[in-house]
Amino acid sequence: MSATFPEFKLRICLLLCIIGTGFADSANDLRPDFYKSQCPQALEAIKAEITSAVRKEPAMGLAFFRLHFIDCVVQGCDASNLLKDTANFTGEQSAIPSLDSRNGTDIIEKIKARVEKLCPGVVSCADIVAFAARDSVVAGWK
Repeated sequence: MSATFPEFKLRICLLLCIIGTGFADSANDLRPDFYKSQCPQALEAIKAEITSAVRKEPAMGLAFFRLHFIDCVVQGCDASNLLKDTANFTGEQSAIPSLDSRNGTDIIEKIKARVEKLCPGVVSCADIVAFAARDSVVAGWK
């Protein structure tokens, strides 16, 4: 029996999440409840922005998912695909795998600004990109 497209997206997302947990230095590096204690409002703020974006433009669900996937392809799941070129630096946005995946970076930057106001210096861009991918899959089903 073949999976429907939304089920396939969820399976890929879960697979990427499972793979990502294998890169921790110790069991304490990754905790599912980290943001509950460090920035309780963060996950709800991310979810609200992503849900709003997907409701306005349903194709954004796949864009956020792709943004996370492409980030992991170039040099690890570190949100470095958000880096733009400057006079002295070549960012990952100009890397060949990233060329068509910038759709959604403006919303990720908006989310980062909102979360920084809630909890300065706590939530990484990499986590925002990962949560955006997760939340966009869920928002696409509703």
